Amino acid sequence: SIQNFLVFILKKYGIYGIMNSTKRRRTTVVYKTKLCLGTSEQFAITIEEQIKLFKESGFEGFFTMWDKHLKKYRKLADELELIFQSVHAPFENAAKMWGNDGEAKHAVEELVCCVKDCAEVNVPILVVHPYIGFEEKANPTYDGVENFRIVVEEAKRCNVKIAFENVEGEEYLRILMDTFKIYENVGFCWD
Repeated sequence: SIQNFLVFILKKYGIYGIMNSTKRRRTTVVYKTKLCLGTSEQFAITIEEQIKLFKESGFEGFFTMWDKHLKKYRKLADELELIFQSVHAPFENAAKMWGNDGEAKHAVEELVCCVKDCAEVNVPILVVHPYIGFEEKANPTYDGVENFRIVVEEAKRCNVKIAFENVEGEEYLRILMDTFKIYENVGFCWD
């Protein structure tokens, strides 16, 4: 299994991670890097069981999707001495962030709630999709940037970093990264 392979690599080489450089096809060993895994509800075991397996396998942290169990995951992280690295915000409403109607307002409120929940359980990073969907793409809008500004400002107030993820809609990511480049609490998530 992949888990056994990762444990084998960690033990054999005494390292935390391996990255491949696609341009030169060489392998670079990354020392002293904290390695975290993402949980998923698609597996046949609970999130809690996954987190315990991560610890047993030698990983130092994890991240989850935003849900009502963040306090339980925080408690487990503390008990297992794991890093609760980040929370991934829901992305179903990401395209709605670019509007100026009730749906956009709801999408902003949802992300602000995610930020507050991260702050409450001391998770430093919220991963956010700038956009979702390949069909019916419109251009980035001023309203969308201002909607994201509300979220970024709340995150700054709560001491949470927003990591915009590289997903479809590169033009949306570009405008957000350009607009918020002066904010120390805004960064990029490469998936």
